[in-house]
Amino acid sequence: KTLAYLVMYIVIFVAIMMFVQRKMLGFSSKKNQKINPKDIDVTFNDIAGNDEAKKDIMEVVEFMKNKNKYEELENELKDNIQKTFSLVNIEDIKGVVREIQKARTIYIAARGTSKAVGSHLNHLLLTLGIRCIFLEDYNLTSIVSRTLDINEIVILISLSGKTEKILEVANIAKLRKAKVISITCFDRNSLSNIADYKLYCASQGSDTKINDSISRIGMFLIVEMIVAMLKDKMT
Repeated sequence: KTLAYLVMYIVIFVAIMMFVQRKMLGFSSKKNQKINPKDIDVTFNDIAGNDEAKKDIMEVVEFMKNKNKYEELENELKDNIQKTFSLVNIEDIKGVVREIQKARTIYIAARGTSKAVGSHLNHLLLTLGIRCIFLEDYNLTSIVSRTLDINEIVILISLSGKTEKILEVANIAKLRKAKVISITCFDRNSLSNIADYKLYCASQGSDTKINDSISRIGMFLIVEMIVAMLKDKMT
């Protein structure tokens, strides 16, 4: 019985090997044949995981189509950064740092997309142990501004420098003898005219009423410069 099983396994093994050999010979005989692309009828639907393959290829195609757009964006951002560096007066940054170190409390106010810059600055100052409050609430901004005193400062962030609520806070702060620091685009604007310290950034535009998606990368750069100098003074 054991011998019969052994013979059966050998026969099956030999049959499999003969089948594989025929297939290999058939492949070898065809490997030098030219293939007409029209004879290939394999599509994405014949491929396992075709949805993922389609997505990957479409992303590559889309990127190549929009390559110029990405290059334009890269050049625009680089231009904003370089121009912002050229606009910033290091003595103004030093003055802002001195005021921050002397102040009992720093208040930060911004509206629209510029709130992201204000939130970032607030977080960094808090991590340095500096008493700082970011006025996110629209109504609270007006209330707090009426309690300011000479020992406090307000950092007001507005790309256009024309935001009504921000200008309201700036005027009240000046009346209450609090120092006002502005971060705006490089342009004549009402906010920078009021501020004690004026920090400017480069931007591709400033009319945020029409387009509030304008890049604030220049503003973020100014924030990083302020914080970097603060760290240097504290070490």
